Amino acid sequence: EGSEDEPNSFLVVNKSQYRADIYWDDGMYGVHLDILEAEDGAMNINSEPGNNFFVTKHGVKEGLFDLEKDEPHRFTFQEQGDTFEIPADAAPPNNPCQDRFSICKSEAE
Repeated sequence: EGSEDEPNSFLVVNKSQYRADIYWDDGMYGVHLDILEAEDGAMNINSEPGNNFFVTKHGVKEGLFDLEKDEPHRFTFQEQGDTFEIPADAAPPNNPCQDRFSICKSEAE
C-alpha cells in the first residue's frame, strides 16, 4: 500500500459522441488535464478526494450537459476506484447563455 501522500486515482469514461476535454476545477477557468476520445475513450486521473472536475466539448470549452436537467456534467472525486461516466446523451447546451467556468458566477456579481 502507498503512503497517505500518494494521490488516489479514478476512471473517466466518455460514452458521448463528442471528444471531451477533462478539467480539474480550480475555482477559476479550470486546469486542462487531458482529452478523451468519443464513444468509450477512457483514462485514469490521479487526484485527491474532494477535488472537482468538469468536461467540455474538445477544443471549444463548451460544457457537455445533461440536457434534460439543463446542468453541466461535473463530478467530485470521492475515493480510490471511483468511475465517472460521461453519458452517451451528453451534449453542448441548447441555451447559449451558460456559465462555462466556476469563476463566472463570482465575476457576474
